[in-house]
Amino acid sequence: MRYLPLLILGLVILSRPTAAQDEVRASLPQWVYEQSMALEAIPEPSGLCYYPPNDSLFIVDDGALDRPSAVYEIDLGGKVLQHLPIGRDLEGVCYCSADGLIYVADESAERIYAIDPDGMELRATHRISR
Repeated sequence: MRYLPLLILGLVILSRPTAAQDEVRASLPQWVYEQSMALEAIPEPSGLCYYPPNDSLFIVDDGALDRPSAVYEIDLGGKVLQHLPIGRDLEGVCYCSADGLIYVADESAERIYAIDPDGMELRATHRISR
């Protein structure tokens, strides 16, 4: 069970370079999402996962000088449902069906954030080291 987040991250195909840099495409076993969309609110996605309870996607964005790093929930049409500014250098996100939480990796802060997707509330912060 401890390898589940790594397995999920390994299965998720992160944003692919295409003609437009703000498109996201994802494919999972027995679940295929092949729609392109403009993500104006999320210009630099660095990780995504499918969230079955809401039939939605969670996306993390590194942020920039003009906006903070954040985790976003979007519907399958690209509409932002909710977001939580958090961290500094977000690189991965996964959903754990065992506890119902979203886990977000912050590379530069060396942290894993556990987020309750109902209301986007931070539940725990776990320190990791390289």
